Amino acid sequence: MTRRLISFLGTDRYDSTNYCLGGQRHESRFVVDALARLLEMDEVTLLATQTAWRTHGADVQKALPSSIRFRRREILDGQSRDELWQQFEALRDAVLEDPPETLVLDITHGFRAQPFFAAGVLMQLAASGQLPPDTQVWYGEFRGKDAESPLWDLTTFVELMHWIQGTALLRHAGTGSLLVQRLKDERARQARRVQAAGGGEFPDTSALTGAIEAFCDDLATVRVASLITGYRQNQPQRAISTARQLREAVESYKEQAEKWLPALVPLLDHLRHLTEGLPADSLASEEGLRALQTLAKRYLELERYPEAAIVVREGWISSLGDAESVEVNNSGFDLRARQALEERWRALPGHEADRISRVRNDLQHGGFNKQPRPSKSLKEEVQKLVEEFASAKRPVTWFVSRHPGAVEWARRQGVVVDRVVAHLELKQLRAGDHVLGTLPVHLVARVIERGADYWHLSLDLPQGMRGRELDADELEACGARLEKYCVTRREQSGGPETKEDC
Repeated sequence: MTRRLISFLGTDRYDSTNYCLGGQRHESRFVVDALARLLEMDEVTLLATQTAWRTHGADVQKALPSSIRFRRREILDGQSRDELWQQFEALRDAVLEDPPETLVLDITHGFRAQPFFAAGVLMQLAASGQLPPDTQVWYGEFRGKDAESPLWDLTTFVELMHWIQGTALLRHAGTGSLLVQRLKDERARQARRVQAAGGGEFPDTSALTGAIEAFCDDLATVRVASLITGYRQNQPQRAISTARQLREAVESYKEQAEKWLPALVPLLDHLRHLTEGLPADSLASEEGLRALQTLAKRYLELERYPEAAIVVREGWISSLGDAESVEVNNSGFDLRARQALEERWRALPGHEADRISRVRNDLQHGGFNKQPRPSKSLKEEVQKLVEEFASAKRPVTWFVSRHPGAVEWARRQGVVVDRVVAHLELKQLRAGDHVLGTLPVHLVARVIERGADYWHLSLDLPQGMRGRELDADELEACGARLEKYCVTRREQSGGPETKEDC
């Protein structure tokens, strides 16, 4: 395993001091010499200008142990943009030449912009996956000639850089693998620290790690029900969605983060944002519809257009249905009912099912069709679809009746009614609404034309009971029931055609 130390060399006068690390110390004029010995490095790469090398180069080489491989890389003064970029490239090349397993960067004598560019190099290498897994940053504090001068481990900067990178990737792309790995690495590092100290406590990130993994897996595979409501198959206990699980894990871990990883605290807010508006107890509800709308917008924020189009399509269909055709997260889900609901959605006026399906299919099939749309046009179309879906509302169930007995009968039967009206204003109907009652046939046809469905309150009414008000008990005795009818108007003579259960 190669251990490489990269350091800067300046032109100042360097006096001898006792550099200290833990219980060890080494007297030297040069912090690079002390670090190389106390950290047991195999290689040293020194970045120095021509002036700095002429001033101290020979003395540094003489001070270093002969067993350490030595390299010198010349850098420019950094007085122009080009010279600054040369410094950047020199440091990057010093890392990438035969990449080591352990990299130690000493910034003690970094001059002017050199420490900032060194930080930039570390971030660039981390972003490209080229930063050695064990990367450390050190600084030697000079406290005076012949004094005890501590060596400071600034590796927390590298850890913070990883946290920011991982959280940014999750926030902007919905990918949590890097952040999860950082959490696992941190937990292992803390465990080693505690073990070396003979015992003690350290932060338990397992719940947060598991919650991020589960949420991001669902996000990547568009597991809508698992994200929003959780799966309930053969689970008597209340299910917890992965969005709710992540939100609870973030809240639970906040106190530990404040104690062990303060830099992570503000980053937890980004995780919380991803879950906002997603948890719901049921998809077949107003709350569930709002969660679906939020999920579509969340995918759009992440610029994941195929997933956004999927949620829009399935969300529109779900907005029309009941638990049997919507609650895919439990054993009561009926695939045939879902397919029937999809056919109904396709037939509704104003829903533009074909337009939504075309966009979704173009994305899912990678544009393999006769006229694939350009990417910019496709992105704009998905944005419009999400905006339109964001205004969707669940269907309203209307019970049109002037009879209290009928209303009571419906309540006893467990019929969920949103609005009871004595007279139906057709302009109030939206596509997908349900109308219950005893409407005349010409009004039933108008209801169907507006995209609603109609359920007729049918009775087997004896001659002697006609013409008077019936209570709920009498309606039950007369076999009251709701039957679905579809009525179409015909312009030619011959009257309306009625179809039952169409």
